[in-house]
Amino acid sequence: MSASSLRVVVPGSTSNLGPGFDCLGLAVDRHLVLEWLPAGRGGVRVRGERPPEGFGDRLAGGLTDLGLPEDGTLEVDSTIPVGRGLGSSAALAVGLHLLKARISGFDASLEGTLQSVAELEGHPDNAAPALLGGLVAATRHDGRVSAIPLPVSERIGWAWAAPGVPAETQAMRAALPGRVERAAAVRNAARLAHLIPALAAGDGDTIGWAMGDELHVPYRLPLIPGAEAARAAALEAGAWACTISGAGSGLIAASPRDRTALVVRAMEDAFRRDDPSPEAARAFELRPDLQGARWETDVSRPPDREGGPPIRRG
Repeated sequence: MSASSLRVVVPGSTSNLGPGFDCLGLAVDRHLVLEWLPAGRGGVRVRGERPPEGFGDRLAGGLTDLGLPEDGTLEVDSTIPVGRGLGSSAALAVGLHLLKARISGFDASLEGTLQSVAELEGHPDNAAPALLGGLVAATRHDGRVSAIPLPVSERIGWAWAAPGVPAETQAMRAALPGRVERAAAVRNAARLAHLIPALAAGDGDTIGWAMGDELHVPYRLPLIPGAEAARAAALEAGAWACTISGAGSGLIAASPRDRTALVVRAMEDAFRRDDPSPEAARAFELRPDLQGARWETDVSRPPDREGGPPIRRG
């Protein structure tokens, strides 16, 4: 990598963790790598995961639409599935903001980046873990984004699986009710209060019930092909809990670490049985990314290992 090129690595994230709707997210070890070359053929070159047809490719407009100089080249390499609830949009927004800030000299602080990306995304629970790494509680307060890093136990294994079709964002939003019962809101708040310390302690018994949700999961789960069967399969294989990852279409399960591989296979098998596109169903184990967004200084090092100096954390 030349001295004048820039390479930023941004993790994906799972959000809406159980009762943590729009406020709790976890950075995971699937990554977006953006490398800016001030010379070369110009334009955008994409490798790895690509948006499904019709899903909306933000890279298709080229450098001008992305706010980058036209006399450079942006190389994009991603292992974050698109439209499957792993924060691909937030990762791209974070990476582009940091690149543009470094190139143009505007605010690249944690606060400035988080505020900008949260405004673009409409919620901060993917942007915050993508920037900070690990488990993060994030919300808006007085017009600003507040983000609090939280501990997460290494005892927890994370299994992810998704059907062959992505979630349709508008359909997932439209599925949510305009109002919820007060009792349901109180139960969700109580679960969240118990879930956060349970994730820190690796307390599977508490995670099992505290990851339940009444604000979005009951309304969105029926829209995901095979999701009911995949969630049941995860629990039967030994997971403590299984919920929607982000807005879907992926599901995320928390289990004992030694059961994670079994849970992954059970969820994938269930999706393949019930999915209208079984050959495209996917599943894999995830681990928390505890670093968050970082500049990569050694291109020979894979992005899921320790990178260069971290983004300033406030």
